Amino acid sequence: DYSAAGQIMAEQLCHLLPQHGRVLLMSGSPYIDAHQRLTEGFESYVKANAPGCTVEKLYGGYDMTQLHSHLTSRLKKQPPNAVCCIFGSGSVVLSRALRETGFAGKIPAIGNDVFAENVEALKNGTFINLVYKNPRKQARIAMQILCSHLLNRSAPAEGSSLVEIALVFKSNVDYYLK
Repeated sequence: DYSAAGQIMAEQLCHLLPQHGRVLLMSGSPYIDAHQRLTEGFESYVKANAPGCTVEKLYGGYDMTQLHSHLTSRLKKQPPNAVCCIFGSGSVVLSRALRETGFAGKIPAIGNDVFAENVEALKNGTFINLVYKNPRKQARIAMQILCSHLLNRSAPAEGSSLVEIALVFKSNVDYYLK
């Protein structure tokens, strides 16, 4: 449930922001359904629960060099109160840009997905959290449904299968590395 993942990220962020803060949301590609739903979930939570906060979107999900350039420029010109990224590869760009501009650990930042670069950014304080959507479990469920359909000609019992979403902290990240 990508919308729920965006809402979880926004809820955590709202606990850290002033009432009238500015959030820079790295929104990935508007043409990728998952990115779009994560962004919508994030924005809807902020609108309902922190109406004084402003969400500024930064799109870019294909050219990471260009995304890094745009992000670094925005951070230098007008640093936001917080930054979030809804996709894993963008989170790597975010971590690098925060370190290069001197904002690592100074601007609350939430990344996405649990893999080496993001875990390092969490452990060194660049990120305060990571949103984990369990891609391995998503792939396993999808393969089970597909195989069942192909081999047994059976349709899934439900219209969709949901995988739990977790907010990963420095204190529990090792649990997600298994």
